[in-house]
Amino acid sequence: MVRRVRDRHGPAPTSTGAFPVPIYDETIVAYQDLRVVLAHPPPRAGMLDRAIIIDGYTAGSWKRTLRRRQVTVMATLFRPLTIAETEALDTAVERLGRSLELLTALETSVNA
Repeated sequence: MVRRVRDRHGPAPTSTGAFPVPIYDETIVAYQDLRVVLAHPPPRAGMLDRAIIIDGYTAGSWKRTLRRRQVTVMATLFRPLTIAETEALDTAVERLGRSLELLTALETSVNA
């Protein structure tokens, strides 16, 4: 979750953070009732194996495919994303690629 900090010189900065969360991350499996992290319920059962968290709310799920020189992230979103949210997701996928030392590709679909 991105924290917004106010200073004495103006309004809180606006930023959007996106995080593709692994399947067994404690933020997901530690809750018996997943509604505490969901902005909207998944369209169907089983869609929340790996959560995409945007600004503290679950916005979809993801899976990856590893190839020789590239990782492809397939994101199934629960709703269309704003431009800022899309940019944040792009940044998160690029960060994943850097950690794997691979090029990245992002494929998205909306399953509302």
